[in-house]
Amino acid sequence: MTFYKLAVFGNPIAHSLSPQIHQQFAAQFGLALSYEKILAPLDGFVLAAQDFFAQGGLGCNITAPFKTEAFNFVEALSERAQQSGAVNTIKLQDGKLWGDNTDGTGLLKDLYAKNIVIENQQVIIVGAGGAARGILPALASAKPSSIILINRDVHKAASLVAQYDQKVPIVAATNLSQFLESSALLIDATSDFEIIKQSLESSFLPKTLAIYDLKYGHEKPTPLIHWANAQGLKAYDGLGMLIEQAAEAFYQWFGLRPNTKNIQLYS
Repeated sequence: MTFYKLAVFGNPIAHSLSPQIHQQFAAQFGLALSYEKILAPLDGFVLAAQDFFAQGGLGCNITAPFKTEAFNFVEALSERAQQSGAVNTIKLQDGKLWGDNTDGTGLLKDLYAKNIVIENQQVIIVGAGGAARGILPALASAKPSSIILINRDVHKAASLVAQYDQKVPIVAATNLSQFLESSALLIDATSDFEIIKQSLESSFLPKTLAIYDLKYGHEKPTPLIHWANAQGLKAYDGLGMLIEQAAEAFYQWFGLRPNTKNIQLYS
């Protein structure tokens, strides 16, 4: 039986649930694989990745803060990686390192599974960093009426907006409050709920507003989800997205689509 060597790179990385997810995917198809968590030095991702592939690695996932560095590291890029400017999945293919970004696809699949309608609706993304960069092209492809990109540094948001074909209006702004009442979905792509807490607490929030936190808690809600639930709002964390983007990465490595339902992550 062929044995496949996989990994996820990040810093920090101890919290990653990816090994558990991919082992359960592999079991569905009777594949034998190892999947390790690799803590790469902040200034040593490239060397760590090169060493991994030199030792027989088939593929790897990339998490913060290395997705942009991975984009520059690989030798070939998928279309969605080119659009996002970030790589979260690498595969050794025909002797070359090929990079993809499965984050946006994973998010859309989870939103659809939760019956969250995007088409012809206004969507807010808070944050203009790597997390927002990874999901913006996929969200635009779902044909919302507009996307509002909120960031304290409006120039950073505007710079990100300028990189995309404006088939869907994408607006850079700093004031979250003015868009909440007219939006169907708020996606938090920041690192800390405190960044948006004051704006949410001082705004009118329609009960039709769905909130999605790209972060996920370990057996308990993230601060944003806890707060939103207390307000009676529909709120979801990024665990479903994590599983769906992992399934897309698995498909890129093996050409097999795993079942994403009933994945057990906590004992």
